[in-house]
Amino acid sequence: MASRNVKRVAVLTDGLPQDTDAVNQIEAGMKQYAPKAKVVQSVTIPSGSVDDSAAIAKAKAASPDLLVVYLGVGFGPVWQAMQSASWSPTILSSAGAWYDGFDAMGSLTAKAYAPYVDCAATPSQTFTAEQQDLFAKYSAVTGATSVNYLTYIASDSVPVEIMAAAIEKYRSTDPSAIKKAIEGISSKQFLGLSYKFSPTNHFGLVGTFGPAVCNMGPPYAGGVGRVPVKSS
Repeated sequence: MASRNVKRVAVLTDGLPQDTDAVNQIEAGMKQYAPKAKVVQSVTIPSGSVDDSAAIAKAKAASPDLLVVYLGVGFGPVWQAMQSASWSPTILSSAGAWYDGFDAMGSLTAKAYAPYVDCAATPSQTFTAEQQDLFAKYSAVTGATSVNYLTYIASDSVPVEIMAAAIEKYRSTDPSAIKKAIEGISSKQFLGLSYKFSPTNHFGLVGTFGPAVCNMGPPYAGGVGRVPVKSS
């Protein structure tokens, strides 16, 4: 927001606790890192709403430089209402938009971004043979309908690898031993993703695929992996 001189921000959310918390964190970050950016309009829509035209009209009337969209579900009707209103603002949305109604975004993806992880540095970034094999397998079982199969590796495959490493370290399946082993991982790769844990940091993902602001739309990296690329 600071680097792009964003001053007027509109927020669209459903009021659910997890989405409210995420928006609150964004607003706290604005105060510290982008003090010129102010929320000029905040609109709450019911979770699962199918007609968001009134909410979009209200947000559009505020003439924001940036529209922040954080919902649990129901992204599709939001994008449809925006296109019906002939409105294509710069959008900052949660990664959930990739997995709920993403097809409805259409041309809106050209100016849409998500604060996320598991994103490529460039469209031409290469991935390991092991990652490419997993990309192909995840793509096959999902009918190639999803975006970012690197996320599937991080959320489904890596936890099994971490658990195996933790059990092997102390040769124990005791929960306290597993917890101690995982929290002791200070720098280690699993399936090409780097992790660093501690007693106070259970997020862990660092390095190339750590937190970033990512382009929501193409071009994607990784072939069938369809890995979004970080915003420049």
